[in-house]
Amino acid sequence: MKLNEIETFVAVAESRSVQDAALRLHLTQSAVSRLIQRFEAEMGSELFNRTTKPFRLTRAGENALVHCRRVLRAVDDFSADFSDQSPPAGPFRLGLSHALTSFAARGPVEHLRKSFPGLSISAIASWSRDLMSQVISGDLEAAVVMLAADGQPSADLLSRRLSMESVQIIAPRDLDPGHTRSIDAMNDFGWILLPEGCRYRTALRRSLERSSKPLNVAVESFGQELLLTLVGQGAGIGLAPPLMFRDTPFESGIRLVECPEFGLDVSVWLVRGRYPGRFSPAMEALEARLLDIMGYDHSTNA
Repeated sequence: MKLNEIETFVAVAESRSVQDAALRLHLTQSAVSRLIQRFEAEMGSELFNRTTKPFRLTRAGENALVHCRRVLRAVDDFSADFSDQSPPAGPFRLGLSHALTSFAARGPVEHLRKSFPGLSISAIASWSRDLMSQVISGDLEAAVVMLAADGQPSADLLSRRLSMESVQIIAPRDLDPGHTRSIDAMNDFGWILLPEGCRYRTALRRSLERSSKPLNVAVESFGQELLLTLVGQGAGIGLAPPLMFRDTPFESGIRLVECPEFGLDVSVWLVRGRYPGRFSPAMEALEARLLDIMGYDHSTNA
């Protein structure tokens, strides 16, 4: 059976008239009759009682009408999912790099929720490489990821560089300065770091290799917000771009440490699939909000 046959059957069943169905479908009456006859032949059953005026559905016709309406609703839903004319609605899965969770949760997610109440937002934290793979596969709608300063997302993605950030060493504000006089002294005090796979951690290990010091991890944190909390409480020394804690409650408990022995620049990107469909307005709003939060200069290209 074909979709036009199903549409024609539903039109005749609802109007109880071949003439009215023909007007509704912009077809001739003979074309409607042929489509109905073909559909009945494929179903192996008469769907209309033609002895009555107007037509009445047989029991088989009533059953077929339920299923055909369900098919047409499914087709409409399928089309809406790939149309940029439909308002954003339904599950919206946003990936966040582990190192960006404290920042991204502050504004963009809430902005999306308020701007598009039809969205059901899931925020998923993982490593940037995994997040980009999930966007390519369609498991995520978009992701905010962190790459090397000269890194580029996959060509399979639509991407926008949001900012360039310098990763800084951060220490408890009231920590004795003796513990931060050198990278070796900070290593002796202990680090609070994200798990293996974190770009910050790899760069720190390389800095320590020059003095043959093994990395001394005091606490392994699986979230940037927890990391900032623990540093502020004096549990260890950490790494973070100032963007992650500037103008937040964490700022009062943290101080930056100047250290010529350590340096790392990173780039922050918004990546999304090439066919956002009805999520296009939400994607544009998310990008604009992220750029505003990061203080992007709209007169220049990132």
